Amino acid sequence: MALAAVPLYSPSVASALKGFVALDRPPESVSSQWRSSLEKAVRASPCATLSRDMFEYTICPSNATLWRAQESCEVGASAPVDGAFPGSSLFATSNATLNENIGVRKAWRQTPAGAVRQVITLHFASEHGRADLECSPHVVRVHYYCPGGESDAAELTSISPSRGSAFATVDLPPSWLPPRPSVEQSIELRCQLDAFFALPSLCAMNGFDASAPKRIQALFEMVWDVAGRTGFRIADSGDAPVGGTGTPFKETTYGEVAVEAIFQLIEELESLHESAPCLSTALDSSSHFVDIGSGMGKLVVSAAILTPARALGVELLEGRAAGASAALADAISKGLISRDEAHRIKLLHADATADGVLPYTITHAFLANLCFPEELTSKILTVLARAPGLRSIISLKNLPLFNWPSNATCQLQLMSVRRMRMTWDDAARMYFYACKM
Repeated sequence: MALAAVPLYSPSVASALKGFVALDRPPESVSSQWRSSLEKAVRASPCATLSRDMFEYTICPSNATLWRAQESCEVGASAPVDGAFPGSSLFATSNATLNENIGVRKAWRQTPAGAVRQVITLHFASEHGRADLECSPHVVRVHYYCPGGESDAAELTSISPSRGSAFATVDLPPSWLPPRPSVEQSIELRCQLDAFFALPSLCAMNGFDASAPKRIQALFEMVWDVAGRTGFRIADSGDAPVGGTGTPFKETTYGEVAVEAIFQLIEELESLHESAPCLSTALDSSSHFVDIGSGMGKLVVSAAILTPARALGVELLEGRAAGASAALADAISKGLISRDEAHRIKLLHADATADGVLPYTITHAFLANLCFPEELTSKILTVLARAPGLRSIISLKNLPLFNWPSNATCQLQLMSVRRMRMTWDDAARMYFYACKM
């Protein structure tokens, strides 16, 4: 089952679930063994309370209940649940139907404090919400995460209405995608409340170690942010492309992949490899990752730190390329990047379509091509098609595969489409392609 549409203010979750449409199989979720370990960690945590917008919310993981202090708009009568709070009504309870249909899965998110963490989301719902009562949303996503040393105790760190561009995305597994997608590739439920719950017991579970995201965020803050290194100002400076006239082109429009999206990108390549090992989409020691339109080099540096792959950035604008190189040199001099990692990173100021710029050894290419004219994207694809070891292309736009050269070393196939946060959009599409021999 997967969610097709759920009204924002349905009389009850039960009636809203009638909007579910049966598909070939349920959405991918975490394994039953892993989920059992998760639930054990959650149940062992104490209740936590947080005041927000004149309401006091309390989450009790032990019995999967969410309480709210009774105010002018009461959600419903208090239920006789163990651990009931005087003066509070039972606001919502964990909803197994939502968990099963939408899926209990891990995802990279930015916490309210700005830290990027792997979260696990469980869905809470209330059957008592009235359709005309704005202060009574009936669906709550509770995101549990490892605080990574910020706190030693379980803590409800935030609960608030979803932002205008925030969605709970239910992505279709790769095998569900049509060969030439012409419709939306993800099914969305716009939730009404998001809650973040710091859960120290998660830190010991596989996949929740906070050291990698903490390192990447600290690196960006100490090298890029402190020094004011940004590609946005350069985008407006009239900096000339290679061989250009000084007038910025549309394809030089600047934007960055958010930190959590960097982790999602790498994880998606690993996931595709696990589902189809013959495609070899994961980044390993034999991989050569190339970011075409690399800007200030953050994705390139991250790829070399988070994986054993070689990483190359190719940037058209001289100012951005110079800024990226200066940031890399600064990070190395401060000991923030190891000798091995530095050896696997290379940044170029060049035109990716020029002869000899893209290496013959390229295996993975990321195209920051949202604003590229179709002609430019086609030229880049022509160059990539010559690489004998090409395994995957990640693109910000659906690629014109009808222009994929017939004499290419492999056949390119769309494997998945994922929503990821960018500087211009909290849910931008990223297209993952794999090479089939």
